[in-house]
Amino acid sequence: MNNWLYGVSIALILTVIAFAIFFHLGRPTNMEIQEILGLTQSDPLPVDEKYVPIRKQDAIDPDINAEIALVIEADTGRVLYEKNSQKLWPPASLNKLMTALVVVNTLSLPQVVTIEEQDTAVVQPKMGLFEGEQITIYNLLRGLLIPSANDAGATLARVVTGSESRFVELMNQMAVRLGMRNTTYRNTTGFDVEGQLTTAEDLAILVREVLKNPNLAEIVSTESTTVLSENEGGSHRLVSSNQLLKQDNIHGVKTGYTDEAKGNLILLASNSDNHRIITIVLGSDDREVTSQALVTWVFESFEF
Repeated sequence: MNNWLYGVSIALILTVIAFAIFFHLGRPTNMEIQEILGLTQSDPLPVDEKYVPIRKQDAIDPDINAEIALVIEADTGRVLYEKNSQKLWPPASLNKLMTALVVVNTLSLPQVVTIEEQDTAVVQPKMGLFEGEQITIYNLLRGLLIPSANDAGATLARVVTGSESRFVELMNQMAVRLGMRNTTYRNTTGFDVEGQLTTAEDLAILVREVLKNPNLAEIVSTESTTVLSENEGGSHRLVSSNQLLKQDNIHGVKTGYTDEAKGNLILLASNSDNHRIITIVLGSDDREVTSQALVTWVFESFEF
């Protein structure tokens, strides 16, 4: 028995010695580690850092003349300021951002369509489409988002699904896919109707998705332009309803107004270092002044 225990002990000792020798020989030296990582002795390890804006200690909350307000960092979605951001509110023409998003996911932008009489039988604002006019989907999107034209919206809904009601179903399906849990659409225009509501939190999701599309991002940053029909005689001057686009640091996005919603406005803004933010103001009696004050406050109150 003693001999058996002695043999086992010797075997364990030899195993430990062999493992130690193998581990030492197999482990790379400092020089080998440097070659593997492509580093020299003095190089720091590569770290992918995402800068986080820091609110200054002496920053005081802004006095916002709106029912709802939200500011996020454009690239990350990080919230920098919020006021009632989960409160349900009528979207007004901010609906047209979702209309445009559905269109770019279903139609080809160079596609040419013919305007029908029913497309023009809508209320202002309109881009002035006329029956028989041939125009591209891209130019209709410009009419939809720059002057917020309802005739462009009616045409796009008809071309995609044949009717506004079926198109609205696609809008609601897209909202669900994007995670806009508190948004319900009833029409493409944003006209006040019972049950059509959204939140600033959901709109932040929507506008970030819109800005991922280069064509839509370009359109919502356009202050004014002229679009032409594919047949003779069609020319439409489009001027943005977003008055703040005249400023160099404002790059979009969309306005909205109804009696129930009051003034709604989403902005994409930047500072001198090209840090970008998105501001969302809903239910304001002076949406431009309120939004501009919010942009100024954020860039003065945070270190970017």
